[in-house]
Amino acid sequence: MKVRNIVLVLLLCLMQMLLPAGAWGEEVRLIEQGNACYEAKDYEKAMEFYLRSVEEEDDPGALFNIGVLYAQGSGVEKDSAAALEWFRKAADRGISDAMHNLGCLYLAGEGTDQSNGQAIFWFRKAAEAGNAAAMYNLGYMTVHGLGVDADPAAGYDWLKKALEKGYEPAQAAMDSMVEQGLYEPDPYPCPGVTLRGDLEVKRSPNPNAGRDAVLRADRHVTVLGVEEGWYRISVDLDGTRSVEGYVPMDTIELSK
Repeated sequence: MKVRNIVLVLLLCLMQMLLPAGAWGEEVRLIEQGNACYEAKDYEKAMEFYLRSVEEEDDPGALFNIGVLYAQGSGVEKDSAAALEWFRKAADRGISDAMHNLGCLYLAGEGTDQSNGQAIFWFRKAAEAGNAAAMYNLGYMTVHGLGVDADPAAGYDWLKKALEKGYEPAQAAMDSMVEQGLYEPDPYPCPGVTLRGDLEVKRSPNPNAGRDAVLRADRHVTVLGVEEGWYRISVDLDGTRSVEGYVPMDTIELSK
């Protein structure tokens, strides 16, 4: 499998829609005001609001955002060790992006000793909390045996979960695994496929795409893959011919 870069993205946790300048009032939370300052690139003021949010509102998102500012060196001197501590505080409060970023810092050895084991630990916690980027990183590391025994099947499953959450880089990683012979996916994710009535098979996962066929409920269907909101399928037409295309996921039931 071609080696791909682990995702090392530190995301700002925008927990609320930002209000325009001048619309602030007493009812507006301090983290929102900090986010608005961040968007305006007034990072020092953003830090002031985040620190106040922690002290006055006990907002776990502000803990995370302070970590981001230290990790980026925005409004403060870049300090990966400080970022690590703030992310840990946010992770302890259930912020999955903070768990993911802890994994990134341990993987890169920034602000702490490098540790694949700690990276796996935090990516797993974030993935189990529903973080798609962490699912991808956990899958990649599991495939390659980084910090854990190599297990391509388990790694593929995490990549698939990331894809189902809309994390598009996972598709390329899954395809590469299959191309390199590291994993052979079962074309039948479940023993049976039940159609919820006749449906159109599209040429691409796009509601406006032209149709390739109208699939009757008695046709044999093989599920080949998953794209966000769509199944890629192969339809047996007459025992000798088949057609491939896409159908919305809510039109097929995979029975166990």
